[in-house]
Amino acid sequence: MLGKRLKTYRMNKKISQKKIGELVDRDIQTIRSWEDGKSEPKASELVKLSDFYVFLWMKCAEEKRQYLIKKFKYK
Repeated sequence: MLGKRLKTYRMNKKISQKKIGELVDRDIQTIRSWEDGKSEPKASELVKLSDFYVFLWMKCAEEKRQYLIKKFKYK
């Protein structure tokens, strides 16, 4: 179940397994193993992943906020 979620988050953000591996200092095979449910990331790796995805979410939210400000300010 965790593996499916990790894969879904990664794919929704169009991020490669290689990029995720670089983030947590693991190889592609390890990331694939997590996503396939054959193994699970350590707690420290989950913290890095959650920080990364929260950062992406915050960046997306800020971009959306800026878009809305511009949209309503200039109309």
